[in-house]
Amino acid sequence: MKDIKQIIADNLINLRKKHNLTQNDLAAKLNYSDNAISRWEHAEVTPSIETLEQIAIIYNVPLRALIEDNAVKQSDISDKQKLINSLAKILIAASAVWLIATVIFVATQLLMGKAIWQVYVWSLPIISLVMLPFHKYWGRHIYKFTVITIFLWTLLASIFVTLFHLTPWMWMIFILGIPIEVGLAIWAFVKPKPKAPVSEEKLKKKAKRKERKVLRKQEKRARKLEKKQLKSNKTSTDSNDTKNKKD
Repeated sequence: MKDIKQIIADNLINLRKKHNLTQNDLAAKLNYSDNAISRWEHAEVTPSIETLEQIAIIYNVPLRALIEDNAVKQSDISDKQKLINSLAKILIAASAVWLIATVIFVATQLLMGKAIWQVYVWSLPIISLVMLPFHKYWGRHIYKFTVITIFLWTLLASIFVTLFHLTPWMWMIFILGIPIEVGLAIWAFVKPKPKAPVSEEKLKKKAKRKERKVLRKQEKRARKLEKKQLKSNKTSTDSNDTKNKKD
């Protein structure tokens, strides 16, 4: 049977590779050095429970999966389930928006004698906004870029179909979308420089500073309690002396 250290190490390697992360990438996310990640993956050291919890959150797996065999398999099952759930939510939300658009379309036809068909076009940017929060189930930047792009051009199309009768130059509104699209592409595909990972020594120093702060607070509380106790003892002594004098 595999040693628990080796199981954790194998799971860390497999999950990191599955998510296309380097040791440096994972180190930056956890605020550790790449040397620490390497030691975990070589089963030299086992991460703390708190660190394993952070890793489980990054990889979207339950904590127990990291200490059991086939963590990647459990991760795949979890990912598929989340994907199915998110698709179902998107379809329900899109159907709700489409239903509201249909109600408005029918109502305007019955009440005004003229249906506002543009409401269906306006439903498209609204649906794209509904899809935006689900970026965590797909690639964060690529998914966001795609959804925001759809939102941008469907919004411009909605404005165009609503106001095109006012001026023949209304088509020029689409020119506004070009620089915005370029900015979105730069934001989505140009990766920011990752933060330099913090060394283990710095983390230890930080932990020691926190410990000192906690100890100082505990000392202050102890002093306050001691003072209160002394005051209460003095008060009780004074009251006893007063009683004795009266007697």
